[in-house]
Amino acid sequence: MKRYFFTLFLFLIVLQIGTLSYGQTTQKERLEKHVYYMAADSLKGRKTGSKEAQKVAEYIRTQFEEIGLTTKMHSFKLRIVSQNARALYQNVIGVWEGSDPILKNEFIVIGAHYDHLGVKLKNNEEIVYNGADDNASGTAVLIELARNLVQQKELTKRTLVFVAFDAEEIGLYGSKAYVDMMRESEPNQEIVLMINFDMVGYLKQSQKLKIIGVGTVQNYSNYFNAVSFPEFYRLDLNKQDRSFLTGSDHDSFTAKQIPAFHVTTGLKSPYHKPEDDAHLIDYDGLSTIVDYFTELVPIFADDSDLRPSASLAKNRNYSKNSYFGLVAGIGNMHYKYRHGTVDGKKGVALQLGLYGKVSLSNSFALKGEVAYSFANRYRKEGMIQTHEVTVPVVLLVKTTYENWLELSTGIGGYYSYFFHLKEKNSNPIIKQYSPHEAGLVLDYEMRFSRMIFGLQYKYGLNEMIIAPQKEDKTRPRTVQFKIGFLF
Repeated sequence: MKRYFFTLFLFLIVLQIGTLSYGQTTQKERLEKHVYYMAADSLKGRKTGSKEAQKVAEYIRTQFEEIGLTTKMHSFKLRIVSQNARALYQNVIGVWEGSDPILKNEFIVIGAHYDHLGVKLKNNEEIVYNGADDNASGTAVLIELARNLVQQKELTKRTLVFVAFDAEEIGLYGSKAYVDMMRESEPNQEIVLMINFDMVGYLKQSQKLKIIGVGTVQNYSNYFNAVSFPEFYRLDLNKQDRSFLTGSDHDSFTAKQIPAFHVTTGLKSPYHKPEDDAHLIDYDGLSTIVDYFTELVPIFADDSDLRPSASLAKNRNYSKNSYFGLVAGIGNMHYKYRHGTVDGKKGVALQLGLYGKVSLSNSFALKGEVAYSFANRYRKEGMIQTHEVTVPVVLLVKTTYENWLELSTGIGGYYSYFFHLKEKNSNPIIKQYSPHEAGLVLDYEMRFSRMIFGLQYKYGLNEMIIAPQKEDKTRPRTVQFKIGFLF
């Protein structure tokens, strides 16, 4: 009997040890588990507002609760015709309250978006866009970083807020809704820094970790110099976000003059392609990133002198309605004969120059350009190539949405000075010409973030060729599509 009980006792001990060993997973294994779950084919690409995206949101909330965060779901609505009116859009929020009675009202938001592109039909077959790097990788880092920071013995002085954002892929709507919610419902609490993880799964391939926007924080180098990054990788600190073809959730914070960093390993993965799968992710690299920010975040969270940079502070209460940038145009011009002759053939018209717009009020603005223009001008006698300096000035009526989308239309005038003409004819056709041209401008324009798209129509009231015959008199007409970038 004693031997029986002794054997049973040993069996229970071995079973307990085996159970404990099985339950203890490494950080790398947990990161891999998160990515493989979120990027599984069964979740059909986590399309914004889908049932599959809701499953991921519940998964993240469960993780936050197990870690020990105070968790809530932040639901918001989208007024977009292309989106399902019944879809559920929600951010997952986990809060770890700070220890300092004053600084705990200052939040450091750490975020990553969890939605992706869903599925697309190709040859009647559903192709799943799993989005392992974009952005299951960032969401996995968010979860494990929260775990590490909560498990530290001492609370940070500032409150840490971990947010998994929805609706990033269709226009950063989740992060915008979160910022607006905080400003409306928590007037006594302030977001002092945002750290955004988006596409961080290719550290080994990239050989560097980019942290973009560090210049939004005053004396940023003091913070980053305090923590070393593995020497076989490069830490690439970018003061400003100069990208204009891509964006991420940090943009919603900088638009409200809140300091924000974008953390990424770059576009090394199959970006927005169905090949962006979990087995391609560098999980050792993800773990390295988690370890680095586990040390870095408390430095920001405990420093009472954390401040926005001078340039950001100047704009804290200023909505940017005046702009300066570069603009290019492509289109065509032709001559319209005033007396009976068939209109001239359309020729190419190109333009490149500087762009400026000054806001006069919430509804009106004055826009001007100084541009070099080139055109092929066809008349019945032949073709002339012209090089000119053009200065259009337009009064615009505008409407703006949250300082990132602006629509405007207006009317104005233009002046052109021709500094070089070249005939493409065997017999010269220019008998007399004036180097001056003036006319009217009709303008339609859309600004999306820092990009300008527009359509401009110019109606000349005179032309540079002084026609000897009444039937040869013409008026130039130019139509151009414009695209520009704002500094």
